[in-house]
Amino acid sequence: QGYVQAMQELGQQGVIDSKAAQYGHAHNEFIDAFAKRGVLGLLVLLALYLIPMRLFANQLQAQNLATRALATAGVLLPVTYIDFGLSQAFLTHNSGVMMYAFLLVVLWGSYVNQRHIDQR
Repeated sequence: QGYVQAMQELGQQGVIDSKAAQYGHAHNEFIDAFAKRGVLGLLVLLALYLIPMRLFANQLQAQNLATRALATAGVLLPVTYIDFGLSQAFLTHNSGVMMYAFLLVVLWGSYVNQRHIDQR
């Protein structure tokens, strides 16, 4: 709480450029989550990335190329959000949240379906 107000005060004091104080979020997903939601918020953000990565990573060495491709795509989705999140807070935008959730659900559904096909 008080992020915007604190940024404006820092701008008025000359600690940061007053133009930088106009932004409602840090342009880093991890710093933004920590500043606004504390350690718990940062841990939840990390879980949002690391849990799907771990679930998909189980089949990175699969014999079936389709399963391996879906597992790779499933690992790469959070990796790209982590990478891009270093310079832009995508999950502070509705479009960023929706794209991550939608792609994750589509990849997970395809992955689970492919695993059922493999088990036949």
